Amino acid sequence: MRLSGWIALALLAGLNDATGSESALSLFPSGGEANYSTDERIYRNLERAVVRGAPLDLWTNRPVPISIFNRMVAEENDFSNNGRFKRWNERDWHLFEYRRDDSSYFQIDPYFTFGMNLNEDQSVIRRKSGIRFHGSIKGDIGYYFRFVDNTERGNGPYTKRSQLLEDKYGYVGPLMGGDETYYDATEAYLTYTKDWLNITFGKDRVSWGPGRRTNLLLSDSSPSFDQLRLKARPGESVQFTYLIGKLHPTSNMRGDTLYKTSEGWTRITVAQKWIVAHRLEYTPNASLLISVSEAVIWGDRGLDASFLNPLYFLYSAQHDGGDRDNVLLSGDFVARVAPSTLFYGALLIDDLKISKLGKDYVGNKLGFLLGLYAVDLPSKSIDLGVEYVRLEPFVYSHFFPINRFTNWNSALGADILPNSDRIELALSYRPTFDLTLNMAVANNRHGTAGGLVEESLPRALSQNIGFLDGQRSDWVSLNYSIEWEAFPGGVIEVGRITGQKQQIMPDRWYFTIGYRI
Repeated sequence: MRLSGWIALALLAGLNDATGSESALSLFPSGGEANYSTDERIYRNLERAVVRGAPLDLWTNRPVPISIFNRMVAEENDFSNNGRFKRWNERDWHLFEYRRDDSSYFQIDPYFTFGMNLNEDQSVIRRKSGIRFHGSIKGDIGYYFRFVDNTERGNGPYTKRSQLLEDKYGYVGPLMGGDETYYDATEAYLTYTKDWLNITFGKDRVSWGPGRRTNLLLSDSSPSFDQLRLKARPGESVQFTYLIGKLHPTSNMRGDTLYKTSEGWTRITVAQKWIVAHRLEYTPNASLLISVSEAVIWGDRGLDASFLNPLYFLYSAQHDGGDRDNVLLSGDFVARVAPSTLFYGALLIDDLKISKLGKDYVGNKLGFLLGLYAVDLPSKSIDLGVEYVRLEPFVYSHFFPINRFTNWNSALGADILPNSDRIELALSYRPTFDLTLNMAVANNRHGTAGGLVEESLPRALSQNIGFLDGQRSDWVSLNYSIEWEAFPGGVIEVGRITGQKQQIMPDRWYFTIGYRI
């Protein structure tokens, strides 16, 4: 049976579950509320709440409506983390706030941080400043805007993106040999919710899957992109998400030259690049969520009508179109195995030939993720997480560069390179509500054969390239920090990073102070 058939059956099952249930009529309690951005610090508390009993899809399908948090604050039930949601949301002030009796409101807050990264040879200073506002019109239409301008200095003169401390942003400029460079990040969208349907249109980031640090298909480590996103909940046990978005190719990928002015300026088109993705989540009970997802990347042409059908199996659609696009499939699960513990996993299939499994076939491109997260061990102040992620050679790459599974220079999925794996142990200790001690240690491995998303599959698919083939490197990375939240959003953080080999400063101290939304 095709995926569309399974989707239809699951939707019918969800409708049956919803029959006679009043709660099924308000499965999106947000109305027109905006969402929390996927990098909000409040997700730390959300993850703890899910372990303790909150709905599992709050973990696996982000962003999440702001009202979800407000509802948890109001209920103050067993999974509200002993008042942590309430304390986090109770800011003493907002730059401006306006509310009406008809559920309309407007709220605006600033954002600013100053950070220094230091080692024996250099220092990199990063400044961030911006603003966020969000609100609702009569509880039906929500809106959200978040702009953060970033400035980086210390590794100049800046002439290429590889000089950035981290290259996971959109447009970066100027790169013309200056002492500093800048880039900005913006999320801005409208959202409408009615009963079981939520529609979001604008520029946003998305994270699908159970991973805490990263995910295989869609992860929030890549820049935001323009998109239309629909979530349907015909019943409490089923949620279906449809997404269509416009992506950016890498900065060195240009389209056709249109003309050149008399002053020598050349007008060049930008190559078109699109994504469509589906996600179906099924929650048979409060302790288990199972999901299947698929996504297709295509470029060098406009919208493809076959991909606009939300119930069309994307593999069949691109196969019918001549096998010229890049389709990825994934499945994941998350299970509450104890009152304070979650176990989760995911599988990504970029390309697969079953008869070649276990034979180092270059055309088999798979990804794996497994994790365990426990809270309140051995006291209510300690959280422990273990996560393993692995990508086979050439994952996210494609024959045609435009079809790589990327947005700008960042992979849309996992934050490790192809032909790599990482196992990480993360520990968090919170002796008081305002003070957190964090430590994460990871063992990393990488092979250079098929080890970059920018590499294209060789034409001779008969050759074998195994996991960690090529020039192999192994290293251990460590990150530990102390974080003090003097007031909600006002944070001072001091930490140490060692062994981050794939950054320009693999070993450094860092210091950050600011107000973070």
